[in-house]
Amino acid sequence: MQSPIESKGLLYPIEELKRFSMDELVGKEPDGVIGFTDTADKGTDFLCALIGEKRGLNTYITDVLMTQDGVEITEPLVAQMIIDNKCSIMKVEANNGGESFSRNVRRLSREADPKDEYAVIAEQQTTNKETRMLMSSGYVKQHLYFRKDYEPGSNYDTFMRYLTSYVKLGKNIHDDAPDAVTGLANFTKVYNFERPTVRQPDYFRDTYGDGEESDGELSESYIYMKVAGCR
Repeated sequence: MQSPIESKGLLYPIEELKRFSMDELVGKEPDGVIGFTDTADKGTDFLCALIGEKRGLNTYITDVLMTQDGVEITEPLVAQMIIDNKCSIMKVEANNGGESFSRNVRRLSREADPKDEYAVIAEQQTTNKETRMLMSSGYVKQHLYFRKDYEPGSNYDTFMRYLTSYVKLGKNIHDDAPDAVTGLANFTKVYNFERPTVRQPDYFRDTYGDGEESDGELSESYIYMKVAGCR
């Protein structure tokens, strides 16, 4: 990185992270694929979108988008990322424009793939960000795996550099990478792939009412039932 950092005080020293190569996963079907997106807050912030393949108790982060580009570029990129990775559900942090971002990504993914097999949901974060990251760090180190075969200068490379240089106490220029990892970790804890889900928005709309949904958006009740792994 050309700027050595003392490992003491780092939230995620690279030597404490579990690593893998993509060729290790060839021919092995995951239990399922989910994602998490932390949208950019201020002008210099990064959008960080992660794709995780759940395999047993562990999640392998196979694809990353980390960029400072605007939403006109990132929305179609995340939509294509969802389709390319066959991501069942992408959760978007709703704070700072995330609701609008998730709606646009949902629309773009449907336009690109009319079969509409993917869900994009937004969730508001109300707890303190630093507290969330600290509390989840143990789970991340135990159950999340990070690639070791990414190209220098790639999105994954940028992501890993910011993740492994974040300090627990002190000033950090960017916290987007550890924040996104925390979001994915907390999501993968509750997502249950053991029971298949069936997408039946009309059924759930008739059962639970229209609420605020429009243009075929999924009802909140349906989303939580799907996340819980229920039919």
